[in-house]
Amino acid sequence: MVSTFYPPYNFGGDGIYIHRLSNELARRGHHVDVVHCEDAYSVMQPGGVNGTYANHPNVNVHRLKSPASFMSPLLTQQTGTAVFKRKKLKRLLEEGEYDVIHFHNMSLIGIDSGLDIPMRHIPYFLPRIEEEVETETALDPSNNGNSDRPFFLFVGRLEKIKGVQNLIPVARKRPDYDLVIAGDGEYRQSLEDLASGAKNIKFLGRVDQRQLRELYRRAIAVVVPSICYETFGIIIIEAFSVKTPVIVNNLGALPEVVEDSGGGLVYSGLDELAAAMDRLASEPGLRGRLGISGHDAYLKYWTEDAHMAQYMGLVREMQKKRGANNAHQN
Repeated sequence: MVSTFYPPYNFGGDGIYIHRLSNELARRGHHVDVVHCEDAYSVMQPGGVNGTYANHPNVNVHRLKSPASFMSPLLTQQTGTAVFKRKKLKRLLEEGEYDVIHFHNMSLIGIDSGLDIPMRHIPYFLPRIEEEVETETALDPSNNGNSDRPFFLFVGRLEKIKGVQNLIPVARKRPDYDLVIAGDGEYRQSLEDLASGAKNIKFLGRVDQRQLRELYRRAIAVVVPSICYETFGIIIIEAFSVKTPVIVNNLGALPEVVEDSGGGLVYSGLDELAAAMDRLASEPGLRGRLGISGHDAYLKYWTEDAHMAQYMGLVREMQKKRGANNAHQN
C-alpha cells in the first residue's frame, strides 16, 4: 500500500480506509507493507498525532520522512513526483517483490511514472466490530452526551467545508433535542463561538471507536451537512451499520448513496434541513424504517466480505490481463 496518509498520521477517510483494508488483508493471511508520508501530515498538523491505531502483526508500516520537511510534500504536490523521497520509495518497491502494489491518494507522496491501469470503484466497508481499533483519547466526562435527551449527531473533522456552521443555527432554535458534535479540527473554536450560549449543542472532540459507535446507535440521525463534493461518506455506512438514518446535504455523491439505500433524507437549504430534523425527531416509526433500509444496504454492499470479494476479484482480473499481455509479448 502506497498512500499519502495512514493512521495515526491522517485526517479523514482515505487513511482510515487503507488502515482497514490493510488489516483485513492481514487477517486473511496476507502480508502487507504500508508506505506513507509523515511529512504530509506534519505540514498540516505540526502538533503531532492524536491517539494510536493498532496493526495486525502481518502489517508493516514504513513512514517516509525527509530532511527537507514541508518542502518535500510541497514539491510533490507541485510536480506530481516523489522528489526527495524517490530513492527510498523506489528501493522499498523493488526490494519488496510484491504480488500487488496498491496506490491510494498519491497527492503528497507522489509517483514517478504514468500508470496505464484501470480506475475501478469498489464500495467502502466496515471491519468486524469486535476487532475495531480504538484511539486512546477519551471523552470529556463532563460533556459526553450521555444524558437521556434525544440528539442529532455530527461526526467528522471540524473544517469549514464540512458545513457545521450551517447546522448550528438550525440546532440552536430547537431546544427540545441536542446536537452532539464529535470531532476536532482547526475550525473548532469558530464553531464553539458560533454555538456560544446554546446549552443543547455539545462538542466532544475526538472520540474512540467504541464510544462513537454508541453515539451512532443512540442518535436520532446523523447529519452530514458538507458544502464540498464528498466522494463517499464513511460516516453514512457507520450510521447504517447500527440502523441509524442519516440526513445529508444535496451535494456531491452522498445524496445518491442515501437515495439508493433508502436510509435517510436529503435536504436542499436550511429550511429543508430543519424540516428533516423535526420530522425524524417527531416520527420514531419513520426513523426505524429508514434505519432498517440503511442497515439492509450495509449488509448487502458494505461489509468486509462484500468488499473483499470485489477487491480480490479486481486483483485476479488484473493478474489475468498481465499474464495475457506477457504471453502476447513472448
